[in-house]
Amino acid sequence: IALATGPSAQAFGRNTFKALLSGASFHIAKPLLATEVRRILPTAAGLPMELSLYTAAVAAAAVQVKATTTPPLPENFHLTHLLKTDIQLETEIKPSIAMNTFAVMGINTAILQTALLSRAKFNSIVPAKIAARLNINEGHFKIEALPVPVPEHIAAVHVETFAVARNIEDLAAERITPIIPAKVWEPMSREILTSKFASSASASWSKSSEILHQDVVADKPILKPRAAQFEKKYCAKTYAIGLKSCLKIATENAAFMRDIALYKLAGKHTVALSLKPIEGEVIERLEMEVQVGPKAAEKLIKQINLSEEELVAGRPILMKLKKILAPGLRNGTLSSSSSSSSSRSKSSSAFSSSSSRVSSKAIDAVAQARSLRSSSSSSSSSSSHSSSRSSSRSSSSSSSSSRSSSRSSKSVGRSSRSSSASSLASLFSSSSSSSRSSARISKHARISKQVIYRHKFQKYHKRQAFTSQRTSAAVSKSRSSASSFEAIYSKNKFLGNEVAPSFAIIFRAVRADHKVHGFELSAYLDRSTARLQIILAALAPDNNWKFCADGVVLSKHKVTAKIAWGAECKQYDTMITAEMGLLGPSPAARFRVAWNELPSAFKRYAKRAYDYIPASTWAGLIKGKDENSVKQLSLTVVATSDKTLDLIWKTPTRTVYKLALHLPIALPLEEVKGLTPFDGLADKAHYLFAKANAAECSFARDTMTTFNNRRYKNEMPLSCYQVLARDCTEELKFIVLLKKDHIEQNHINVKIADIDIDLHPKNTDVIVKINGREIPINNLPYQHPTAKIQIRPKGEGISIFAPSHGLHEVYFDRNTWKVKVVDWMKGQTCGLCGKADGEVKQEYRTPNGRLTKNSISYAHSWVLPAESCRDTTECRMKHESVQLQKQINLHGQESSCYSVEPVLRCLPGCFPVKTTSVTVGFHCMSADSALNHPESLSSIYDNSVDL
Repeated sequence: IALATGPSAQAFGRNTFKALLSGASFHIAKPLLATEVRRILPTAAGLPMELSLYTAAVAAAAVQVKATTTPPLPENFHLTHLLKTDIQLETEIKPSIAMNTFAVMGINTAILQTALLSRAKFNSIVPAKIAARLNINEGHFKIEALPVPVPEHIAAVHVETFAVARNIEDLAAERITPIIPAKVWEPMSREILTSKFASSASASWSKSSEILHQDVVADKPILKPRAAQFEKKYCAKTYAIGLKSCLKIATENAAFMRDIALYKLAGKHTVALSLKPIEGEVIERLEMEVQVGPKAAEKLIKQINLSEEELVAGRPILMKLKKILAPGLRNGTLSSSSSSSSSRSKSSSAFSSSSSRVSSKAIDAVAQARSLRSSSSSSSSSSSHSSSRSSSRSSSSSSSSSRSSSRSSKSVGRSSRSSSASSLASLFSSSSSSSRSSARISKHARISKQVIYRHKFQKYHKRQAFTSQRTSAAVSKSRSSASSFEAIYSKNKFLGNEVAPSFAIIFRAVRADHKVHGFELSAYLDRSTARLQIILAALAPDNNWKFCADGVVLSKHKVTAKIAWGAECKQYDTMITAEMGLLGPSPAARFRVAWNELPSAFKRYAKRAYDYIPASTWAGLIKGKDENSVKQLSLTVVATSDKTLDLIWKTPTRTVYKLALHLPIALPLEEVKGLTPFDGLADKAHYLFAKANAAECSFARDTMTTFNNRRYKNEMPLSCYQVLARDCTEELKFIVLLKKDHIEQNHINVKIADIDIDLHPKNTDVIVKINGREIPINNLPYQHPTAKIQIRPKGEGISIFAPSHGLHEVYFDRNTWKVKVVDWMKGQTCGLCGKADGEVKQEYRTPNGRLTKNSISYAHSWVLPAESCRDTTECRMKHESVQLQKQINLHGQESSCYSVEPVLRCLPGCFPVKTTSVTVGFHCMSADSALNHPESLSSIYDNSVDL
């Protein structure tokens, strides 16, 4: 009612903007109990132990905002006037949040409470003063952050663990004991004490079993009972914005007892973050300016030019040659950071003419070095191949032992016999593996030398290109001219030479000395080649640092991007490729990262992260050695089924397999292959989302599996329909029925929208009838003229799709059937398949809402009864309450008992051909009331169970 009589959305927006024009000030506070989890467990001592977790938070913000427009808006302005005005906003906001988390473990009774309590406090306040300017018509947006006083710590976390003991009747005597004492006494000296106290103490110590003997103490030193303390402060200065950030970490734990996570958590921990201006760096304000559209180029402060000549390609080769011929200059160890520049050169660009001349000289010099090394390292009986192998090994790793060198030289020699080009590539590449890392891997998991996947990755991208070349000459010409990233990139390295930037973003700090500091970001889009280029450049005149991201959509199955950074984007670079394809018969996706040069910090932090991986992570992984590419990482995800994945992780030194990784949702594999039953983009997205979260009920091998994954054997009479699944809301969008004919073949009937669909087997086929009219298989798929319902063949059977009606799919063949409902129908269905609510302990619920424990009674309750023995459905059954054949003396009186659950009985005039025993509950009433008031039996199903 308030929505119907209140102001419209436009009027509400107009009133809000008028309030901003006059200035608004308000304070917002929101408390929240985020977590409250309690679990009470019985103990052998007879006292209840409680495990609980509580999290409470309060968020608050004080906001002051005022808006001005140029030109001023009229009194009764329309919202479209805002598109033609320059809007300025001045805002001052002080957001803050305080959060407390309590974790409790201990004894909790009505009077006494003793527990171990861990309390975490988080406080944060980040004041800000912002001025914004917006011009929608020109696509210009500018925001300024003005200096504002900040507290000492903008964010702080304090965690403390202590023991609590209290009596509810005497709360003043509550005792709180820290786990780590405030002061830990130093251990006593082991020198012999001469005082009387020392003599008496030593006599008493000798009787105690907890004190080590002096001889034992002399052999085994005593650990000092002190707490593990750590306190450090990390600071970083950002001169571009004139701020200094510091992170202070202080911890005091019980790791001296056991070096595990639980003991490290106990104690006190504090983490605080602070921001302060740098002394001597006066920053007036910080600005971010965004310009969208044709005027973006005018906002760029520093002109970008990426057309400088590349570095001489022969220089890295000469440096490697110098390392090979004179390994003693670096203690006989090759640098792993420059190991594969030559191996990656063919994927980035071809050598120039000058570099080829340098390379030819390098090859001659290497050949001479190879012959010298082979003569010194191999015996006189060695062949030419063995000498080349030893030289290759000595050039790749001069610090290895002779035994490992000969072992590795055989593998390198085998690859060198294939071609002279591969031998040259092996000469100019070095492995980045180490003996320590390989030993660590072999310790955590077994090493499999056998390749798990014999199939190669087949790219969809190549298949698409081949198909397009066969279908159209014009498409073939365009595909051949731009079939790879290298071809597109070599034509135009900088898109700014041909197209204007789509948008520009300027980040800068306005300083008192008028020095330019900050960054500018520009994006260029070439729609003809589906290429996007983003460049981030430093604004300082003497700083040529840039970050370049260049991505191309080669096809709908492959995307490639090149990321480079450093001086003029030429210091470091990586190539990232994501593509889809096949690995054997299974669909797969592959993600690859290749690089020529990376910062040493990347390798250092990657190694640290690897060392922190726990040993339990490697459980279930298969590790093996393979001939992988140097300086390349690859992750391949193989969908072996709709709910299982295989992962293949390749590094330069090893291949790791994770097989049969189970997923909580189903993957739409068939739809990814192009079998989506709907053509519209919105319908496809809706269908894929519905399939991933659909609940499934199925039947196979005489066993039925409900939506909640409960299995039982379905007992049903012949020729009688059972309700498999139906919409139990008032809308009744669908109903799915099942019956068995006289030869025990399954029949499925689906009622949805205004159609009635019958599916039943005939010989080796499945017959489809819509409203009683048979539809030949050749005429499928069938599309409903108005509703989004489709019937189409699938495998050996027929599938019905109606996700917009709540019924995702009904599949039927000669031996199996499946019913899938969409995610938003979970908990709103009923029938043999259940409610799809995840509650397995309340699965057997009858149509009247009663919960039965017998699967047979549950199955019989969902049978649709007939009216007479001459019913056209040939069903001869009905539901009725049966009377116990003998009277029971209950509560001192004779009582007649009737079943409170319906039991299938033959209709009058029919005779049974088969019987089945069921277990039901009975409600008893006095014999007189049962005889005198037979109408009371009509509500017998609502009564309680007495027997």
